[in-house]
Amino acid sequence: MNDALELQSILQEVASLAHFEDNQTLISMSVPTFKRLEITQRLNDTHDAMEYILSGGDHYLKGLVNTQKTLIKASKGGLCDILDLVALNKVNHRILSLKKQTMKTLRGERVKDVLDGMNIHGPLVARLDACFSPTGEVLDSASPTLKSLRKQQRDIEASILKQTQDFMRANANKLSEQVVTMRQDRYVLMAKVSEKNTFNGLVVGESASGQSAYVEPAFLMQLNNQKQTIQSLIENEIERIAWECSQLVGEHALTLMASHESLMMLDVWFAKARYGLERDAHIPTLGGNVLHLEAARHPLIDPKKVVANTYTLDETTHMCIISGPNTGGKTVSLKIIGLFTLMAYVGLPLLVKSANLPFYDGVYADIGDEQSIQSSLSTFSSHISNISQILSVATSSSLVLLDELGSGTDPDEGESLAVAILDAFHKIGCTTIATTHYNRIKQIAYEWDGVMISSVEFDINTLSPTYRFFPHQAGQSNALAIASRFNLPETLLTKAQEELLTKKSETSRLLERLNEQIAINQEMEASLLTQKDTLQASLENLAKKEAEVEKMLENIQLKAQEQISDLVNDALEEINMYISEAANVKASSANLQKIKQEVVKLQPKPKTLVDTSIEVGDYVKVKGSQRSGQVKEIKGKQAMVDINGMRIKASLSQLEKAQAPQMKKTTSSYTSSISAPRGSLLECVVVGMRGDEAIAKVNDYIEDCLLHHIPNGIIIHGIGTLTLKKVIAEHLSRHPNVKSHGQAPLEQGGIVATVVTFK
Repeated sequence: MNDALELQSILQEVASLAHFEDNQTLISMSVPTFKRLEITQRLNDTHDAMEYILSGGDHYLKGLVNTQKTLIKASKGGLCDILDLVALNKVNHRILSLKKQTMKTLRGERVKDVLDGMNIHGPLVARLDACFSPTGEVLDSASPTLKSLRKQQRDIEASILKQTQDFMRANANKLSEQVVTMRQDRYVLMAKVSEKNTFNGLVVGESASGQSAYVEPAFLMQLNNQKQTIQSLIENEIERIAWECSQLVGEHALTLMASHESLMMLDVWFAKARYGLERDAHIPTLGGNVLHLEAARHPLIDPKKVVANTYTLDETTHMCIISGPNTGGKTVSLKIIGLFTLMAYVGLPLLVKSANLPFYDGVYADIGDEQSIQSSLSTFSSHISNISQILSVATSSSLVLLDELGSGTDPDEGESLAVAILDAFHKIGCTTIATTHYNRIKQIAYEWDGVMISSVEFDINTLSPTYRFFPHQAGQSNALAIASRFNLPETLLTKAQEELLTKKSETSRLLERLNEQIAINQEMEASLLTQKDTLQASLENLAKKEAEVEKMLENIQLKAQEQISDLVNDALEEINMYISEAANVKASSANLQKIKQEVVKLQPKPKTLVDTSIEVGDYVKVKGSQRSGQVKEIKGKQAMVDINGMRIKASLSQLEKAQAPQMKKTTSSYTSSISAPRGSLLECVVVGMRGDEAIAKVNDYIEDCLLHHIPNGIIIHGIGTLTLKKVIAEHLSRHPNVKSHGQAPLEQGGIVATVVTFK
């Protein structure tokens, strides 16, 4: 199959997102697979790569190159180029940085498994870093010998500079220029031609003008020789270092090759994932006999102009006829179904809200009107040749796409042939999508089982397609309507209309009436949907009012409980007083104790008010606390709340809504200010902390209060299992600066807080 569905254009876009140059070629040459396991694996790889990137995973691989050739050479004992060793170590560093990520916070298990399987030899990386700079320069730290030789080289350079300066000053009248230059990698001086033999040295040439001679005096000859000797030793040492590093790479070549290949594989995954994330695409589900593409957008059409359509073939439908006028957008719908199938089989996300695709054993298309020049075939012949080949290979598990079936020949013969071809594919049972404007083909959609008629909309006013897809509705060619827009004589149009009516069959007229009824039904459906939305809004309003009434009743019950609790507490205090006075009277004491127990039974069990309107993103505070935070997650009756960067878990019954805080700079999770007035009651929130964390925070809080001469404070620890409350109480009992502590009054939090008085 040629690239009639334009998959190659999509692959080129994906390839441009890969960082390795080799991967760009690999992706652009990708071929869809029709094996279930491979398709599933490709889509799972892309899905996990998208999850990894969304969760903040590092996926930047730009500037890296394929190191396979270098590793193969090293594994065979060859000498690697220094720049190749530098490029290889750059990949090593990238892998090490990827492996240092906090994997617990990342999603995408397949990507994490690949990263976990990579192995880089640390001493090798350190050795290459010590030998070469990122630009390929051999560093002095590569070996003590190299460092010593380069020092000698610098000393000789300095000596050459000093002695040549002294020589030029002493022989200024014999030199044509006061400069030192290079000839054949040796330092020389420029002397007057007449003086060239007076320097007791070597004449190495003359200038182009013939006015100057290049001379190498005896002292400079000796220094140049020393310089070249050291340079040769440096080059030998650099070659030795390169051999050493090449052998070290060769020792770990197999491990490095596996890790580097894994990184290149991730680059392919990330390219596909970035393509999907940048276009709000989704991974399709696979399997079954239902083809469903919801809100599908063609990826090659401008996102600002593309029209989203939903295409569905249920289990009982395996053929879809798309009708409508020429240039009406039928081919776009045909292509998008085939293209999205191939994209999924390559492992690409689709530009849809959701999608389900069956497993096809092949996708075959006859699209376009190109003539075969080599075989001297006409447009019609080319189509028939292509369809013949498809018929020979298609099975009940294939997807077949036929564009303008039967076109390019006599209309009557073409229509008859198109019906016969569709009948052949219908008997095979393959999924077939065909476009047409033949009336007879539209009719068979109502006569054959498993066939759905559909259409695309054409705007008669603008004479252009709208690309809107309508299932279960036949389209019209609109030839006469279009002709009327071009000012043809009315008599001509009337005659054409009469001719059309004489040729129309009873079935055609029934189809027209059916389409009219479908249009009426669609308008009624739209009206019913509007009424449904209005009714739904009314129901939601009633539910909201009902919730408000329930909340009012709960508040009344809570207030009643508080009043009863106050009365019971007063009674208990009075009884305790009588018990104390009658301590020596055993009978009276026993009776009073019995009465006390009966009164205690009257103490109502507190009813916890749960605010069911709390949602993720709301600002809340722990009841009795003045510190507010934002709800980040709700699971069942538990909420995760972020309070100034600290996350705590609390029951919804402990929380109440609060105003969003004004943006201001804070330095701790409890109120602490140098200018705080004496006697102010400060808060220390430790809800959800472990015991050791909470104790450390409480100690800091006590020190802060003492520093500012604040006599008392309050610690918010929540309810939970009361374990944290007990741990804090025991610690406060032993603290040398705590005078007393106890449960906070109801208005300050009650059981969720502890008040502290300092010495």
